Amino acid sequence: MIIQCRQCSAKFRFDDALMRPEGVWVRCGLCQYEFYQGRSFAAPSDPQSGMSDIEEIPINHEADVPPALLQEGVPAEPMIGNKIEDIRPVADSRKRSSPGRLRILFYALALVVILAGAGFLVFPEIAQQVIDEGSAYLPWIEKETPKPVSVGDGIRIEGVKQRFVTNAVMGNLRVVEGVVFNETGRHLGRLQMKVTLVDARNNWLGEKRAYAGRMLSDEELTALSGEDMNRRMAGPEGSEASNDRILPGVSVPFMIVWAAEPPGGAKTFVAVAAVDRLPEPQ
Repeated sequence: MIIQCRQCSAKFRFDDALMRPEGVWVRCGLCQYEFYQGRSFAAPSDPQSGMSDIEEIPINHEADVPPALLQEGVPAEPMIGNKIEDIRPVADSRKRSSPGRLRILFYALALVVILAGAGFLVFPEIAQQVIDEGSAYLPWIEKETPKPVSVGDGIRIEGVKQRFVTNAVMGNLRVVEGVVFNETGRHLGRLQMKVTLVDARNNWLGEKRAYAGRMLSDEELTALSGEDMNRRMAGPEGSEASNDRILPGVSVPFMIVWAAEPPGGAKTFVAVAAVDRLPEPQ
């Protein structure tokens, strides 16, 4: 079989036994250009002589050689005429994939992605579990950072006010009062409040804590000693309102008494210090 280079027009003899039904990729022995060759013969064989017609037909060398090659001084003899060089298929590593196979592979991958996405939408819990387990092996999959639960989530603070009361023994007392509402939807217990004292530049000066439900009257604030006052405010169960079990939607008052506070106090901040979230009753 005689084939011709697509780039430099050189003609070569190709072994028919190496030809495949779908054709082969070959490399020109002169210019190294690679091209696809199908099953087509350049010329039929002569049954009388038993020789290929291409070997008997005289060829005008200069007419068959591209002008660019003549200008560069490339000799025409090795490429054309009676001297036809042999050529072999390009190595298998140069074979190109069939477009049909690539298209099938693309459709298969697209179908897998679509089915996986639909499954994640229908079963979000399973999807999250797969992501969590896969993140241990795929470092670029990041787990969603859970939002930290604040101690006071679902507990609303209202009616906060503060005043100063003069005690006969301890002098001026800072009294902070307010009401807390249980909006968590769960039963709460041992709710503890805190007051943070800062100066004009928001520098921390100190902190006081007290259980909700513990209240003192004005007479007790002015007459009790520091030891008696601490004993009255120490119990977690509450005196004026129950602090053992705060039902959903129920409010509880609180009071924090601060004696002998550090100098320079300018502002106070009230927040939930601690709370027990009780199990639901059976």
